[in-house]
Amino acid sequence: MKKITLLLIISLITVSLSANNDNQIDSLYKKLITVEDTLKAKLLNELSWELRNSEPEKSIDYGLEAIQFAEKYKNYEELVKAYSFIGVAYRILGNYSEAIDYYYNGLQLAKKYGVYEQEGYAYINIGNLNIYQGY
Repeated sequence: MKKITLLLIISLITVSLSANNDNQIDSLYKKLITVEDTLKAKLLNELSWELRNSEPEKSIDYGLEAIQFAEKYKNYEELVKAYSFIGVAYRILGNYSEAIDYYYNGLQLAKKYGVYEQEGYAYINIGNLNIYQGY
């Protein structure tokens, strides 16, 4: 009986989290349609991050679009995040060579523009990728 109750609770939590994630993604899509400034790169990055596990190909597309807007509006924090998020999506797809390219490019940009938090994440991502590859 305890196992059944536990499984039921886990199932309900999983369904609830999935529904919340879908609502978050829908909300981001709606916001994305209405903006055309520096906020667009941020929203595109949020979509990229939210979709990284469920739809990594879409995550990459949104990340690439975020790069364009971040460069246009000189939003360097979002620019570096986009490189990181694209790298994560490529890692999830198992395309480690593309992942490392995006991680290193993001690292270089983080150093160039003084985006220190993202510089730290770049090192973490590179380290994790080495672990995934068994180095």
